[in-house]
This record gives sequence, C-alpha cells and structure tokens, in this order.
Amino acid sequence: MDVKNVIVQASDEVSYDSLLRSKSLLDNREQGNIQQMCDIIESQIKRTGQSELSILEIGFGDGRHLRKLSEIYKDSKITGLEVREEPVENMVGLGYDCRLVDTEFFNEFFKNGETFDIIYGYGSLQHMSDPYK
Repeated sequence: MDVKNVIVQASDEVSYDSLLRSKSLLDNREQGNIQQMCDIIESQIKRTGQSELSILEIGFGDGRHLRKLSEIYKDSKITGLEVREEPVENMVGLGYDCRLVDTEFFNEFFKNGETFDIIYGYGSLQHMSDPYK
C-alpha cells in the first residue's frame, strides 16, 4: 500500500475514527501542517528580510510542530503555550521555551509587552473565549 497517497472510500469495514487514527494519515496531515507553517514563515522572511523571527504556537499539544519548526528555523525564537501541565514540563525538560497558560487568563499573557512575528495554532481557537482579541 502506498501510504503517501491515500484514497479513502466509504466502507462498512472501516470507520472514520479508525482512519483518523491511522498512522499514515496522521503523518500525511502532520507533514501538510508543517509545510503550511514553513510556507508562512518563508513568506514572512522574504517579506521582511529577517531570518530571526519570534514565533508563538498556541496549544502545542505534544510539541511535534514546535520541535520540527525549531529544527528548521534554528535562528528563530519559537515559544509554545499550552493549557496542560504535563506537555509543558516535557518540552521545558527538553530545552524548549514552553509556558503553561490558564484559559481564563489567556489575554494576560500578552500584556507583558512580548510580541511575536507569527502566531499560530491548530485546533486551539475553540478553546479561547475571544480568539480575535
């Protein structure tokens, strides 16, 4: 089976949930997410001529995106925010700048004057009371 190009058809034998959990589909989706972020970062680098960007990932989960982007963009400062303590502790233990944030006080995080060139998050908007703020 070619896992790079997967064609999905409805089937009585395969549930949608099992397809989402499929490693090949997750890997393909993951690669697409990383590529999408790389395109955005490259666009910002090209537009500004600045290769040392400040990037914030909101809701970094297990840290896959953050780790991969840190490998690719070594000159950039990449910070992660997460509402769960365990992933923050894991990533901080690996040497990443990751911070625990309470969803009730999410906006307080940005009042300390810290700014970012790029802010992104996958599946995190639904957890914010006012994502436009």
